Amino acid sequence: MKTKQRVLLALLAAAVLLGALLWAVTRSNAKAEQVASAAAEGSISLSSFAAEDMEQIEYTYNGQTYTLQYSGGSWQLAQDPAYHLDESACNTMHTALMALNAKRSLTPQAGEDYGLDSPQLTVTVTAAGQSTTLTFGAENPVTGDLYVQKAGDDAIYTVSGNKAACFQLDKAGLFGSFCPTGLTASAITQVAYTMADGTSVTLNAVSEPTESADSTSSAAYETVWRLASDPTASLAQDKVQSLLSALCTPHTALKELQDTNQFTELMVRQEELKTLPFGEVWDEYCHRNGVPVDGAWFEEVKKYEQNVLSKRI
Repeated sequence: MKTKQRVLLALLAAAVLLGALLWAVTRSNAKAEQVASAAAEGSISLSSFAAEDMEQIEYTYNGQTYTLQYSGGSWQLAQDPAYHLDESACNTMHTALMALNAKRSLTPQAGEDYGLDSPQLTVTVTAAGQSTTLTFGAENPVTGDLYVQKAGDDAIYTVSGNKAACFQLDKAGLFGSFCPTGLTASAITQVAYTMADGTSVTLNAVSEPTESADSTSSAAYETVWRLASDPTASLAQDKVQSLLSALCTPHTALKELQDTNQFTELMVRQEELKTLPFGEVWDEYCHRNGVPVDGAWFEEVKKYEQNVLSKRI
């Protein structure tokens, strides 16, 4: 009996010891992960300010300088105030500069090339009336980090290579896609386009009289599309619908989002396309031509099935 008790006590002690060892290992791993995370982001502050203090970001990339002015929660390109900026891209730069930390501080060594004489990027951020200029040089071939120098500071710093990625945008990259709202059937009076072979096509929206189903009523008018070169030619309605749809779809902006891997915004814009006005334009076209609009035609189909097809069985 005593032997069994001693065995149980030994097993209990071993279990407690193993539990303590497991806790110690877990705690050690957690601390190691925290250290690794801190090292990855860096702990030496290069730029730090409150979000509401942002005033301006000016950066030079590929020899071109862009000045982004921040006021009232929106951004404006100083070189072209009417330019439609991608607010998301500007906000990403804002976030990156609010707490930009370096991993290491180095003393410049003679003969070492840090790429700062011909920098790939220079950024000046102004917040609360204070400006900070950062020059991004070459990439360390071993770590992949970038060499950075802060104006007024002789030290050379290293930051994670992805810190500069959000600034690698030219003017086209700064463009924010938007929906061409306000396009209605009444506003479209002519469409002209040139095909790849150089052939030019012009379509005119014209109002033509049409007889009512009731012969006793006065003449009504409908808007129809006609070829300028051949007004008597009959145009396929589905082709007209496709043309109006193409006019309302910002293909260039969508392609830019896809090419720059901005898939989240691409998804948002594609969802917005579902409510663009080409459906409204087509419904108006159908209405003016006396035919059911999209969706309403199905009721006509059901009536036909009930009143015609069912009697054939």
